[in-house]
Amino acid sequence: MNLVPYAGMERWKQPLVKRAPTRRRRTRSQMAYDLFRLGNDTADLAVRLDVQEATILRWITYERSRRLGLPHPYGETL
Repeated sequence: MNLVPYAGMERWKQPLVKRAPTRRRRTRSQMAYDLFRLGNDTADLAVRLDVQEATILRWITYERSRRLGLPHPYGETL
């Protein structure tokens, strides 16, 4: 039995390969919201993610609204 398929090999003879599940990457707003929910301060998050604190507040507000199914208060999308 061939372990490596070759060019021209019939598909039914090729070994079955299980693909690893793909992980969806989290956005920075999702990370900021999750860290905020774990008790981190917005000033600490701003230093950690290298952005201004106002940006962290906007990300947290946006993510909270998205998860609750509410309209985004700033009216713009990230």
